[in-house]
Amino acid sequence: MIKTKFLEFLKTKVYLGYQSCSWNPKMEHLIHSKTGAYYILDFYKLVFYLNKVTKYLKKKAEKRRKILFVGTYNEIRESIAKEARKSNSYFINYRWLGGTLTNWTTIRSRIKHLEYLKKKNFYKNLTKKEQYLKKKKLSRLKKDFNGIRKMLKLPDIAVILDQKKDITAVLECKKLNIPIISIVDSIDNPDLIDFPLPANLKSLRIIRFILKILSASIRRGRVKYSNNRIKI
Repeated sequence: MIKTKFLEFLKTKVYLGYQSCSWNPKMEHLIHSKTGAYYILDFYKLVFYLNKVTKYLKKKAEKRRKILFVGTYNEIRESIAKEARKSNSYFINYRWLGGTLTNWTTIRSRIKHLEYLKKKNFYKNLTKKEQYLKKKKLSRLKKDFNGIRKMLKLPDIAVILDQKKDITAVLECKKLNIPIISIVDSIDNPDLIDFPLPANLKSLRIIRFILKILSASIRRGRVKYSNNRIKI
């Protein structure tokens, strides 16, 4: 499936890294060459790792492993939520709160508080000012936790789209030994990532494209699990 997308990938300039004045030497093995002011990422390694990652995700989804998508910058929020929901996965697309995973017990209690605030009769005996403050808090909690509201335990895998933007999420996953899949550009540190995907993070089209491929792999695994249950 990845091979059939070869030309479409090339049209998006998936291989274009950052300017050569800013790069991470640890990315050297994922860089093909240097052209003018830019590094050229190794497109063939992206295809190789994407094939590897899609098989991995499909296999884990077949075993009902829980997957968390993370992408917290404005332009990608809707895509994160959409693809996570389509693949029956969890997501964080507004902001990453420190301790989301490493202090999961506390975060879980805040999610329970969110559920409590959502009860229809909760505001009945409150003053208008109290209602306003509670609704404001509810709105904030929804943004922070809506995508992990039904997540009862730590995820088995994390798909973190941008390492630098969500470095706290990366470090928490590393601390808890949660495997990480992430797009890495020429300025990133691939050593922090279990499954690095070398690609141009400056292109939203590329990010959405890769996101769809990962989501589709998870869906195929979920479908296979469901089909196997029906046969039994």
